Amino acid sequence: MTPLRLFFCICLLVAFSLVRAQSSPLFFEGVSVQNGLSNNKVNCVLQDKRGFIWIGTNDGLNRYDGHNFIIFRSIPGDTTSISGNTINDLLEDKDGVIWIATSDGGLTRYDYRLEPGQQFKQYKHLPADKRSIPVNIVSAMAEDKYGNLWMATNGAAVVRMDKKTGRFDIPIPDGPRVVLDVSVDKDGIIWAGRQGGGIVRIDPVTLQYSFDNRYKNLYAKLPHMEVSSLYTDKENNTWYGSWDKVLYKYDHHTAREIVYQNDQSPYPFTNDEVISFAEDRQGNLWLGGKTTGLQILNKTTGAFLNYRHNPLHEGSLIDNSVNCIYIDREGDVWLGTDKGLSICRPTQQRFTQHFLLPSRDLSATVTVYDFFSDENKDLWIGTSEGIFLRKNNQAEMIHRPVIYKGNKLIVTKFFRDRQGNFYIGTNYSLFRYDKERNTVQLLPNTEKDSVMNKIIESRVVSIVEDVIDNDPVLLVSPYGHYLTYYDLTTQKWVSRLDTARKIIEQFNIKDNLIPKLFRTSTGKIWMATTREGLGEWKTTHGGTVFYSNDPVGNQGLSNNHVSDITEDRLGNLWVSTYGGGLNYVEMKGRKIKHINATNNLLEGIATDKKGNVWMISNSNLQKYDILAGSSKTYTLPDLEKTGGVKGYIYKDQEGTMYLGGNNYFISFHPDSIQDKITEPLVRITDFKIFNNSFSHLLNDNTIHLSYRQNYFTFEFSAPDYSSPQPVQYQYMLENFDKEWIDIGTRNSAIFSNLPGGDYTFRIRATNNPGNWREMEQRIRIIITPPFWKRWWFYVICVVFISVAIYVFYRYRINELLKRQAIRNKI
Repeated sequence: MTPLRLFFCICLLVAFSLVRAQSSPLFFEGVSVQNGLSNNKVNCVLQDKRGFIWIGTNDGLNRYDGHNFIIFRSIPGDTTSISGNTINDLLEDKDGVIWIATSDGGLTRYDYRLEPGQQFKQYKHLPADKRSIPVNIVSAMAEDKYGNLWMATNGAAVVRMDKKTGRFDIPIPDGPRVVLDVSVDKDGIIWAGRQGGGIVRIDPVTLQYSFDNRYKNLYAKLPHMEVSSLYTDKENNTWYGSWDKVLYKYDHHTAREIVYQNDQSPYPFTNDEVISFAEDRQGNLWLGGKTTGLQILNKTTGAFLNYRHNPLHEGSLIDNSVNCIYIDREGDVWLGTDKGLSICRPTQQRFTQHFLLPSRDLSATVTVYDFFSDENKDLWIGTSEGIFLRKNNQAEMIHRPVIYKGNKLIVTKFFRDRQGNFYIGTNYSLFRYDKERNTVQLLPNTEKDSVMNKIIESRVVSIVEDVIDNDPVLLVSPYGHYLTYYDLTTQKWVSRLDTARKIIEQFNIKDNLIPKLFRTSTGKIWMATTREGLGEWKTTHGGTVFYSNDPVGNQGLSNNHVSDITEDRLGNLWVSTYGGGLNYVEMKGRKIKHINATNNLLEGIATDKKGNVWMISNSNLQKYDILAGSSKTYTLPDLEKTGGVKGYIYKDQEGTMYLGGNNYFISFHPDSIQDKITEPLVRITDFKIFNNSFSHLLNDNTIHLSYRQNYFTFEFSAPDYSSPQPVQYQYMLENFDKEWIDIGTRNSAIFSNLPGGDYTFRIRATNNPGNWREMEQRIRIIITPPFWKRWWFYVICVVFISVAIYVFYRYRINELLKRQAIRNKI
């Protein structure tokens, strides 16, 4: 091979690998006014120290806890509200105070720890007050290492605020008066991007500023004359977007400016005005474009990946105008657009969605039933449209329609026996399948069996090998027709219509709906039924024994509708039920334990090498962690919103799991899901007495109330963005409640007519129903009783009564002595 040809092949391989890298889409969750957001145009996002997400829109400020919104709006004439409704930027300073920049009301300071009437403090431009903020249009903010606030404004260029004194300074007295963004580099220098005039740098101590003198001519044809956004990354490089629709990077180490624009490289920068930046934990740079959506730069390879809104995919970016990008403490990426929020969760990206059909065929519906991975790592997918084949992890899907006598077969089950024969179960019957020729062959004498020849309104759902009457057989479940088996020696089917064998009575089969047959490592066969629970298949000693409704007295399954069965490393069974959740069957003693931490509606089930249990639940995926005793639900990517995954879970030789939906399937490896179990930390957000807020009292560990203030309410919230399950709460008022009180998703607790005393309010939250941990919030409440119920009042009463009795006693004695004295005189 010539060097030129070798170089050409290497280029092709590199390009192909990059294409494969880009072919994996990101999945975005959308949040808009339909979910409770005050306005769809999102300009800024911030997560505060308490964990709440703050969202600035064109119509109000939103506080979000993952499930509920609290909206703050400006009220004309009310100085205790925010100063404007068009929120441009949010910043939380080192003291936990949130600063709110608006374009219609200047600046607002928010501190939740103050009294309700003082939490919002407005800074508006007042023409008669020279000490007020110079303008009311604030576009962006940054905080320097001295704690000063720097603002990009429309009308006063850059404004510095001394937060201690409340003084405003304008360090740049001349030049363009519109600044679109500000940023602070690692050296503490303030960078400001102007609308005309390029970039200006300011020393925060001396307030001296510098810029390229060429930019004094606003009509000069210079790069980045108008700078839209600025960002300093972890390596102290400053990135900026500009109206000229290219990307710039200033390298502080080499003092060089690097330009990125559309070129001939496989993944170049898509020319656009970059209006927002963020950097993730892996060092990738996220760029929000004004018209072309999201671009992600891998700074190691220099490749840009572009993600845009696709009206055919509801899981795509919600809009192509990305106004802001924010990465929270969990690594989730929040993108504010003109049509709401798009949230990209790293945990979701570990689940890969594979489409069976090209985009032009999205109107068709292909249901996935089963998977099989062979020795060549080829993945066989059984569907309502025959077989789809993916060879050795390649992206391409090969469609293989399966035809028998002019009938298009629905492939519902794959099975390979110990001799290597390959079978497919269909809606017609069970066939031997030639993988090389894509041909099927009925088992001999199938036409003579009324059940297995053209199965009526059903399909083969499960197959295992067994031995009956010393003959090897294939035990088959044609769903809805009890059980059948094929005797490989006599080459005949035996089904429920066999009047000689009478297998229904012989084997004590009580249910005609059998979704799963499962062979354990010891060779035992268990069967899942929809009405009779879990059954052990026996060909001797009385047939099948059902343990879920065992009359002997064993605790049964939580529900008799069994969906699936699997085995752990100890030989015990995990059983999923549709209506009763997850059950654990310990083989020693045949003890059954119901797992309360899982959802009730479960389908397919599988275990990973750590013993954790994975289940299909409510069209999503749920994992039960056997060590933590808790479960976590994952929202899987479903770009076409086809209803989610369903059916069984298939695990290949390498431990990769596969789940089927309509037109697609999901693949993932459990080892890649390295999420920690996060427990939502509950926050007490408000304390009301007779519906009047006294939230500032929560700053102390103890709240003192009089007996007239014994009608009060605690409001609380547990920010949680990782679980689709709503957060649930429990509270207890010590010295009044004897046990924890479940209140579901309600986030308030009301108390009335409490007697005087010393109480402790305790509140805790969970996103795993039934699994409560020890993390909780406490606050002490002391209610002073009325004076007539206090101890000193009783003492005074006792003393007063005693004195009265004594005075009355002395009076009586004196009267008697007087009378006696009179008698003595007489």
